[in-house]
Amino acid sequence: MFSDSTINGTETIITGKVLMDNEAIQVYGAKWCGDCFRAKMILDHHHINPLMIDIEHDENAKAFVSQGCVVVPTILFNDGSVLVEPTSLQPRRKFGLKTSKPK
Repeated sequence: MFSDSTINGTETIITGKVLMDNEAIQVYGAKWCGDCFRAKMILDHHHINPLMIDIEHDENAKAFVSQGCVVVPTILFNDGSVLVEPTSLQPRRKFGLKTSKPK
């Protein structure tokens, strides 16, 4: 689920820094984080393949999402915008995806 330095087989990140690849999305999280798993599942469901960065294995990444306490998931988009601990609807809205529940 988490990776530290590649996407689509090419080097695109020095963990903890903004990606140069315009197609990439970074999700900073941890395997123990239920909200991180939920965010990944929402993105996967909509065929959005983010680069998952495990903060438990990367001190720079952990520092990036820590401001007194660790805040995950933190999702960094290629346009520079960020979602921190997003609700289930926020990533969908970001991509203009359907946000209503099926009947």
